[in-house]
Amino acid sequence: MIRLGVLDCGELPTEIIEEYGTFAQWFELFLSMASTSIEFRSYNAWDRQLPPSVDACDAYLITGSADSVYDDLEWLNELKGFIQQAVPKVPFVGICFGHQLLHQEMGGSVERSDKGWCIGTHHYQIKQTRDWMQPAASNMDLLASHQDQVIVPAPDSTTLASSESCPVAMSAFSDYAISIQPHPELHKRAAEYIFNVRRDEQGHSTTDTALQSLDLPLTDTIAARWIVSFLERSTGQLAN
Repeated sequence: MIRLGVLDCGELPTEIIEEYGTFAQWFELFLSMASTSIEFRSYNAWDRQLPPSVDACDAYLITGSADSVYDDLEWLNELKGFIQQAVPKVPFVGICFGHQLLHQEMGGSVERSDKGWCIGTHHYQIKQTRDWMQPAASNMDLLASHQDQVIVPAPDSTTLASSESCPVAMSAFSDYAISIQPHPELHKRAAEYIFNVRRDEQGHSTTDTALQSLDLPLTDTIAARWIVSFLERSTGQLAN
């Protein structure tokens, strides 16, 4: 079993939790599509709950968040300290906010994108591959929900996937971390709720287009398999 610590970075509204669950529960359902050999341990990083030590888990996953990685927040500063302690001793997976946070902490930069909100189903081209990216695919179609983006990738990273609206959509950091800007774990019904709640902030036209895109098929099962394969290989390498 792989002990995966899910570092939950966002307190979701009660209405979403009651209907769809927490970020950590989304990832448990998502990754369980690809493996039954993961033991999930959840930590509410947003509530200053972090693992007691770096080696409490075999690997860590950083979730999305409504906050920005450049915000000066006490819980976020503590999480950054934990990441600096843990990398590259244990593997990391970063999703959306987690993707941005890994880049920032490894020397890249993140800003509010001049492209505006990136929401709905988006198409990403695979630019480079790694051996854990099986089954092979030339593109990804995943749900996105963000307005911040990685502007300057971390020096130790390689961009694996991109799109016109999101140049740094998926990354690999040597052998110790991978990150994805969109949300492969996001349920379509939860996305519909979130997009509608943020309609005024996102803009009505952008929101309507995103809602229409929810009818498009996703490659979330492939993304789940890739993440699990990375975890299997990286934790195995560290154990040898």
